[in-house]
Amino acid sequence: MRKQLRVWTAYVTILLALSGCRTQLAPRVVRLELNSGPTPWRFSVNGSSGFKRSCSDFALIQQLNDLHLSQGDVILLGVPRARKAAFNKGPLDWVSSACRSNRVAVYLLVEPVPGVDMFSVRVYHWMAPYDNPFDLAEARFFCEGRPLGRDTAGFDAMLHQIAHNRPKQAFILGSRFDAGQGFPPDPAPYERQRERLAEVLRAAGTDLISLAPMP
Repeated sequence: MRKQLRVWTAYVTILLALSGCRTQLAPRVVRLELNSGPTPWRFSVNGSSGFKRSCSDFALIQQLNDLHLSQGDVILLGVPRARKAAFNKGPLDWVSSACRSNRVAVYLLVEPVPGVDMFSVRVYHWMAPYDNPFDLAEARFFCEGRPLGRDTAGFDAMLHQIAHNRPKQAFILGSRFDAGQGFPPDPAPYERQRERLAEVLRAAGTDLISLAPMP
């Protein structure tokens, strides 16, 4: 019971930390993984170009406050499968609510996933208008926070990097969109070019780990 209360408290602190964040400099990928032990969180920003550490609830609050998360930023949240059922209707909803108010996209990875370490898998991500995630002309593409370009040129640069680097696995995550407009669960600015993406992934031997954003 005490451990459960501790995890609930951790999620509440994330809610409070995110609720005060309004501005950003550039879209980033934030990885958060819930563990057991005295430092229950593993945390990194933009993969290997950022930092990875284990931290306490309080340290995590400070880190999130410093990031000023908002539209365009993406959180990849890893939660052990054994805990998901118990907390899905409480803390995870609170995290989603806090990020919704700041237009931060959250993707939930229920662990373990055989052969997948969320801190080692490369994340490509895109940012599109909140009210039109299909707008390729206004979309910008990134790899772990590093700009690849915008519109069709940015999408082509992402495909070229996948083809050249041939990562074993990859995530492709997008910015938060207005869920009230009736968009499908996983809209993307390259909607009409999904087959091109699939062909590049097949040729590169890259497994795309598909996740839908939390509402």
